[in-house]
Amino acid sequence: MLDERPWILYFPILIGLGYAVLGPTGALIGLAAGMVIHSRTERARSERTERYRVERERLDLRELLIATLRKRLADVEEKVVRTYFVTVTYSHMDVENEDRFHKEIVEFLESGLTPFERKILAEERMTLKQFYHQHLASALLKTCRQQANTSPASFAVCSVETRSNQSRGIAFETWCQQQLQAAGWSVSPTSKSGDQGVDLVITRHGQTGVVQCKLHEKPVGNDAVQQVSAGRPHYRAHFAIVVAKSGYTRSARTLAESNGVELLHPNQLSRYRRSIS
Repeated sequence: MLDERPWILYFPILIGLGYAVLGPTGALIGLAAGMVIHSRTERARSERTERYRVERERLDLRELLIATLRKRLADVEEKVVRTYFVTVTYSHMDVENEDRFHKEIVEFLESGLTPFERKILAEERMTLKQFYHQHLASALLKTCRQQANTSPASFAVCSVETRSNQSRGIAFETWCQQQLQAAGWSVSPTSKSGDQGVDLVITRHGQTGVVQCKLHEKPVGNDAVQQVSAGRPHYRAHFAIVVAKSGYTRSARTLAESNGVELLHPNQLSRYRRSIS
């Protein structure tokens, strides 16, 4: 197009055409037309350059915000993965629970946004939620899934404690069940009414055991040992186990030894084996 050519090419053409048609007056008209075209061309170039600069700057700011938010999440990675484990894994992995997880992460990021970061979002014409889902959510979800599948024991039991008092005991029993199943045991939860002090009944290679799961803040005492020991004959079990993260009192250890009750830490369950003579 004419206005895209260097002015040095179209000025002589316009002046020459004007002179040929109208003489000196036409030449002046051609010169004026050339100057108008040149001015518009330069303005268009300047506008394109400015648009490019603004877009480049916007992209740089977008990358800066992405990197900043990723670092903010990386700094609290353990808490993020723990939130994922509690919100999604314990509650069964589905879209609704993943949405709840993302909502919690967005709320966390929202609480730490600076005015400059809010300005970037305004430039992007996005809410933080939209920005997070477009640039961060997929990678974060992938990381959490990998962590939860690779090393759940390192944070899962602690995660249970973040739940309400009403549900955390059940969640802990469910986690213990999953770990024992991973070790090759068939696991049957007992009914809450008439459970005889037993939470789980486990079987493997003809062996049957009864398990009581205790999620206490303080060391577990004699009661748990007595209850699971009493429940053993009711389920015709070969052995009895108490599982507790908080440890056991000295008295409970002594009583467990005399009654043949095993006292375990939750992290031992996924590798639990037993031989009966």
